[in-house]
Amino acid sequence: MLIKVFGAAVQGIDATLITIEVNSSRGCMFYLVGLPDSAVKESHQRIISALLVNGYKMPTSNIVVNMAPADIRKEGSAYDLPLAIGLLGANETISSEKFSRYLLMGELSLDGSIQPIKGALPIAIKAREDGFEGLIIPQQNAREAAVVNQLKVYGVSNIKEVVEFFNNERELEPTVVNTREEFYQQQTNCDLDFADVKGQENVKRALEVAAAGGHNLIMVGAPGSGKSMMAKRLPSILPPLSLGESLETTKIHSVAGQLKRGSSLISQRPFRDPHHTISQVAMVGGGSFPQPGEISLAIYAALPVLFGFFVMGFCDIVGISSDYVQRTFNWSPVMTGFVPSLVFIWFLFLGIPVGNQMNKWGRKNTVLLSMGITVVGMLLPLVVYNSATCMIAYALLGIGNAILQVSLNPLLSNVVTSQRLLTSSLTAGQVIKAVSSLVGPEIVLLAVAHFGDDKWYYCFPILGFITLLSAIWLMATPVKREASSAATQQLSISDTFSLLKDKTILLLFLGIFFIVGVDVATNFISSKLMAERFDWTAEQVKFAPQVYFLSRTVGALLGAFLLARIAEMKYFRVNIVACIFSLLILAFVKNDMVNLICIGAVGFFASSVFSIIYSMALQARPEKANQISGLMITAVAGGGVVTPVIGFAIGTVGVIGGVFVTLACVCYLTYCAFGVKTAKA
Repeated sequence: MLIKVFGAAVQGIDATLITIEVNSSRGCMFYLVGLPDSAVKESHQRIISALLVNGYKMPTSNIVVNMAPADIRKEGSAYDLPLAIGLLGANETISSEKFSRYLLMGELSLDGSIQPIKGALPIAIKAREDGFEGLIIPQQNAREAAVVNQLKVYGVSNIKEVVEFFNNERELEPTVVNTREEFYQQQTNCDLDFADVKGQENVKRALEVAAAGGHNLIMVGAPGSGKSMMAKRLPSILPPLSLGESLETTKIHSVAGQLKRGSSLISQRPFRDPHHTISQVAMVGGGSFPQPGEISLAIYAALPVLFGFFVMGFCDIVGISSDYVQRTFNWSPVMTGFVPSLVFIWFLFLGIPVGNQMNKWGRKNTVLLSMGITVVGMLLPLVVYNSATCMIAYALLGIGNAILQVSLNPLLSNVVTSQRLLTSSLTAGQVIKAVSSLVGPEIVLLAVAHFGDDKWYYCFPILGFITLLSAIWLMATPVKREASSAATQQLSISDTFSLLKDKTILLLFLGIFFIVGVDVATNFISSKLMAERFDWTAEQVKFAPQVYFLSRTVGALLGAFLLARIAEMKYFRVNIVACIFSLLILAFVKNDMVNLICIGAVGFFASSVFSIIYSMALQARPEKANQISGLMITAVAGGGVVTPVIGFAIGTVGVIGGVFVTLACVCYLTYCAFGVKTAKA
């Protein structure tokens, strides 16, 4: 009889689902496979004793246990409980009906009692991500795991409780933790208070200045002078942890086994005092089996990288600034039409080559290169102002932006290691980019208002200065360089395109192509639809794109918040189905307010799709992240392909044809949303 039970392996600070397959057949041998370490192999003896003491028989048939995936090393004693339950299920001692709904982890004592484990919080997060109904873990870890909502966490103290639960002979009481209430209650409670320090006024003043300004601090003095005493009390005058910081800190401490038994979220900033003889690995983290180091246990941040997304939005000034260029140099409409092409054509040509070279350059260095190119382009018209330098400035802006798009998105994964938080962070980056897209045209108008129409190009040095500040901030921030096995390889464009043989990557590549198409198409047809259907004036139709962009910004902001809490695939599917309904209403209901709401709804529901698809692509092949980033940015050219198709459709059947072209793009995205999982499997 073949039985499947589910556990989890902690790798770094994230968990990976482990499927424990137990097959019982005629014979008398026991085999345990799937790359277990010695502690896992020793579980056989602990399980035998625990079952016998509690009145259960160890199966005497031929037993083969496989821990899949077999290429991930399984270590530690936390697999005792799922292995024991799997053996009993294969022997039909207990019912296997509910096995697929629960994830189990726990170490067994010889008397059957269940001992605490490390990494209960990331395991609980993984259980919720994969759609399990509940998590069964040791009683001592229950409160730690119960901070994860939408998951039933059962704390058990003996294997007999688990057996009776699966046989429907006992009801287990789930552990419930009011995360927010407990967190905010404990936020101001400090074991060691800075106010308790008597005297040492100069030192206290130095610590207050360091805490207020976020500065580093070095303390030198004789043993017993009070250095450690003062340092231990410093967290009490630091700003309190946010809920997100608390969750990340708790997750790291959970993996390291630093949480007190029965505790939930860490509400106070941690204090670490490593010995001066500590090794580099112990300080930074890592090792053959990666564990968090003292630095990881102390701090976590990604603000300089996220600020780079603000620079990414500067290319959207091309729309408003091209009008001033045309008037200044008396360019024809055809000539002016080349301006957007000068900015956006580079996505098609630079995406893959930059992705390949980034293996050698490093992501951070590539981001700094892009910002350097942007700064040069923005200062050029200030030095020599003529038609040629303006064209070169736009070209350098486009080159810098294309390189930035390829490198900045994967660089975020260097500082945000959690898969769920990565998707949320990418969406937050898109919010920052959207804000920049709104601010950029205002900077152009500000330059015009202060210096006149002929000095519109004064906006360039402002944008260049902001870009320079972003580069300096990132340069001064230590970001660990990614490990790339391809760094020494000579990669070609064909090597990158060969990744499309992977069905998942192909689906996601086309997903980027069509989501950009939806973005461009909706913006393109919104004003035309309102003008044709309702005879809106030129002044009125400008309101439709504004509604679209504002809704997109709000949707991205909400997405950044929600994607840190719910599964990205679920969010993707719900939003893309809502897009279909919005477009169908837009196509068949002729009411100006209803149509305007539908245009905004498309922007709102589609706002997070780009980030989700991009994040899924990076997660599908993390060892090829640089190449995949270049491939995905190349797909941004979809906006340039969809626009002529829409133009043809509008010219043939009217503006309704443009709506149906947009709907066709969304239909593919729906297929992508429900087909990616199948492709992975």
